Amino acid sequence: MSLAVRDETSGRGGVPVDHGQSARKIISPCFITKAAVLNPEDLRAEEKAKKSYQSFHMLTEKLKDNPHLLNPLNVRTLLEFDEDNLRDNNFKDDWYHQKQKKTNLAFQQFLSRLKYIDSIESFHDRWLEVIRRVLAGNVFDWGSKAVSDILDGNPGFDLNNSLGIIQPRLSFKDNFDSFVDKIKTFPYEEVVIFVDNAGIDFVLVIIPLTRELLKLDTKVILVGNSMPALNDVTYKEMKSYIDEASHYCNKEDGKDRLLR
Repeated sequence: MSLAVRDETSGRGGVPVDHGQSARKIISPCFITKAAVLNPEDLRAEEKAKKSYQSFHMLTEKLKDNPHLLNPLNVRTLLEFDEDNLRDNNFKDDWYHQKQKKTNLAFQQFLSRLKYIDSIESFHDRWLEVIRRVLAGNVFDWGSKAVSDILDGNPGFDLNNSLGIIQPRLSFKDNFDSFVDKIKTFPYEEVVIFVDNAGIDFVLVIIPLTRELLKLDTKVILVGNSMPALNDVTYKEMKSYIDEASHYCNKEDGKDRLLR
């Protein structure tokens, strides 16, 4: 397994947005109320968060008159501006404590998660479990206000709860069966995974996915951001989490393929 750095502050795609009101909806002021909690050692956290939001609001006002200020104007460039703006106000990694807390909690469930996956004898059913959790794991994006409201309102919200949010199979185009038939007969030689959220998503979803791919002798490259962005896993954190996961796997099975 290899690790790689993604040279951007955010992995969001280039989804276009309208200037003005639509642009302002991309970034919610919810971080202002969370700033003190997320940065307990910084007595000026809320003040700096307000300043950061004001800067972003000023940008959206200017975009109404001149949308070419950001070229192209899309979700990605707005988020990149927001991350640069937070760093300019000395928020170097504003979600760090939250990421560490959620990651530590996820590792408490890590071995039981691996044991459950290993207990599924059917290749098809085991991969269905893994892939459904990949979809469910994306729920744990604290940068989304809708998700943040759910998680704040239910501190015990876990991976099982998140399954209730995603759509059931056959409610959209579903190529899962073809995918499983393919990897069972002709596994991929190499897979690149762009990691996203820290905590449950990375520890209980992406690492088990990586482990199943390694069992097929597939080379796996995990790609993380070079710098902090919301609650995304950074390259440095990813190395640390993989190292910790390998120790857990070693306790369970010295031949675990995650140790590659």
